[in-house]
Amino acid sequence: MRVQALAVLLSQLDEDVLHLLNHAGESPLADVVFVVFTLLGMFTVTLMAAPFLWAKDKRDSAFDLVLSVIIVSVLVGLVKLAVIRDRPFESLDGAVQTISFYGLAETSGSSFPSGHAARIFAVATIISLNVRFPAKVASLAIAVMVALSRVFLGLHWPTDVLAGALLGILVAFALARLGPVWRPYSTFRHRV
Repeated sequence: MRVQALAVLLSQLDEDVLHLLNHAGESPLADVVFVVFTLLGMFTVTLMAAPFLWAKDKRDSAFDLVLSVIIVSVLVGLVKLAVIRDRPFESLDGAVQTISFYGLAETSGSSFPSGHAARIFAVATIISLNVRFPAKVASLAIAVMVALSRVFLGLHWPTDVLAGALLGILVAFALARLGPVWRPYSTFRHRV
């Protein structure tokens, strides 16, 4: 009974937060800003952060970043196959999505969890473990904006982006900590 009550509470919270944040179509400028942030969470775009670490002579971390993006993308795909959840604009009256107006077609398939949030938080975690304070704040702020963009644009429920963010953080942190202590992984990433 408690699980059912929690599910109802989370569902209502999802709807309330979505209605608060989902303002796609109300301001063309805000739409464009959030579409740009959404683009930063795409698979190929997140991989572009690796050369930043490579150039700072953080090659092991660059490898961890690439591997974490690949792993979270695979895990997200598997979870999406198991958990079929409509996107907000597909199932909630009043939810708006405008991303298709900009020629971006990623508006189908299960919404849980958010792959964009998983990838960008994996990247932000790896970066924040390797840079000084201002860059840590910037990488985490970008990750938060990417996650918010998914809700603003009506593509994900808030719990989708929270689950994706948590998955990205856990995978990235595990890889970053695994390297120095697990010899086979450490040896492999040094050779790449």
